[in-house]
Amino acid sequence: MELLKRFTYYLRPYWGSILLISAMMIFSAIVTTLIPQVIRIVIDDVVSTGNWQLLNLVIGVTVVVMAVRAGFNWYRIRLNFKVSQDILFDLSKDLTAHLYNLSLRYYERNITGRILARVISDVNSLQQMIVMGSSQLVEQTITIFAVLVVIFMMNWQLSLATLILFPIMVFLVATISWQMRLVSKEYQVKIGEMAGILQEALSGIKMVQAFNRQGLELTKFAGKAGEKKDLGIVRGNQVAKLETSVDITTNLSTLIILWYGGNQVMAGTLSVGQLASFLVYMQLLFRPIVRMSMLNNVVQSGIASLERIYEVFDQQSDIVDLPGAIDLEKIEGQIAFHHVSFSHGNEQVLNDISFTVNPGEIIALVGPSGAGKTTLVNLIPRFYDICTGVITIDGVDIKQVKLASLRQHMGMVIQEPILFSGTVRNNLLYARDDLTEEEMIQAAKAANAHDFIIQLPQGYHTEIGEKGVKLSVGQKQRIALAMAILKNPKILILDEATSSLDSESEQLIQQALEQLYQNRTTLVIAHRLSTIVNADRIMVIDQGRIVAQGKHDELIREEGLYRKFYEAQFNGQDNGH
Repeated sequence: MELLKRFTYYLRPYWGSILLISAMMIFSAIVTTLIPQVIRIVIDDVVSTGNWQLLNLVIGVTVVVMAVRAGFNWYRIRLNFKVSQDILFDLSKDLTAHLYNLSLRYYERNITGRILARVISDVNSLQQMIVMGSSQLVEQTITIFAVLVVIFMMNWQLSLATLILFPIMVFLVATISWQMRLVSKEYQVKIGEMAGILQEALSGIKMVQAFNRQGLELTKFAGKAGEKKDLGIVRGNQVAKLETSVDITTNLSTLIILWYGGNQVMAGTLSVGQLASFLVYMQLLFRPIVRMSMLNNVVQSGIASLERIYEVFDQQSDIVDLPGAIDLEKIEGQIAFHHVSFSHGNEQVLNDISFTVNPGEIIALVGPSGAGKTTLVNLIPRFYDICTGVITIDGVDIKQVKLASLRQHMGMVIQEPILFSGTVRNNLLYARDDLTEEEMIQAAKAANAHDFIIQLPQGYHTEIGEKGVKLSVGQKQRIALAMAILKNPKILILDEATSSLDSESEQLIQQALEQLYQNRTTLVIAHRLSTIVNADRIMVIDQGRIVAQGKHDELIREEGLYRKFYEAQFNGQDNGH
């Protein structure tokens, strides 16, 4: 109930339409209850007396009323679909916006495919509940209430005799519905797990095929699909149990009407027309219950999906704007770490880090894999929050700055750049949507990307595929650099941006980087030490601490970790730093 109460937030903007739909449902239910009365009049007042004028009048009025109801139903169904689509649009948009603002920790704990299932599969299940389930359940409930009022007014003794089995039916429907809801929720979970396995395999299809692991991935997928199939069979058995229970109860109630009502007809206390209309009323009473039992599967699936959707809404980002957070209009680019420590779970990643980067300075970070280099630079745009200490930009604690404002001053280029499906032009516009064609071309030239772009089939309008799959790593890296140039950040972070490139691509990107470094504070995580020998300062990080820092010439003269790395690379070895 609390869940549905929360969902009413999305219903409020459409209360007017919902009330209109409800009014038309009530009208339809009232018309439905009049049909048995037409049968009674025809049997008792027309057939027995031969009053053909009355017959024509009754049929004529009935045709008009049914035509009006048909028109109302046509409009109601259209309006119902429109309102449901509007509600789901609002919900999907809010859910997606919420996901976009959750911190990286959430995505480290959850598989992408399962998240996608919440947005797509669960919302689709909710759509079926609103369109098919809820509206029809409301209509059938109104019909049941209207029929109960009429039959008790007609003959309360026969009504009570007929409804002896009604509480049993209600109990069965409630019990089985609860069981179906539990199974439906687990069913949706399996859909998410299947989506997660498939998304992971398809995103790494080159690796899957290279290692001939198609069979393994298929086995993993089939395992979850089999679990989903078993749950589907269980849910089908529950539906069969529910419908059979309703069917038996309905048939027994019909026999009770025939036996008790037949006795009343023979005793002269009930007319044949009244008995016939009563039988029709019983069908009108129990038929909605049968429909409700069939729709219950859809509704329970929708409620289970709603639970899963609100589980996402209830996830709160641990990286948020603090009360009173400010905007940084302009910055010089000074970065300072003051006794910063950071843990990831129980693992201490950074321990008492302190240093200052002056505006325009180029700082290189060197160290073995897992030393904490990437974690350190990820703390600056607040992808994670530090455990202890303070990080400042131009003397301002970054926690006191609005996230959007903080990140507006930063540009990042990572080892495996992430591009989006679409054209080259669309990806460049991602950096700044107000740029001109001239600015775009200038940035591409500065990144040494323009020459290869114009050689593509449609130049800047060439589709590059999902994640830029149609481009080489070097080409993607140069587009990423062009995006950084277009953003024009005061602080630049490069996370091993040239580590996986061939020598030609590396040379082109190094030329672009030299332009990009100008008048910017730059932090470079270096894999190839030859790319950072001219850095203003090199910091060597090991086991979460800064163990050495200085210029290349200074560090190479010391018997330390940096010299070991440099000699290893010079001798053609690669220690993964």
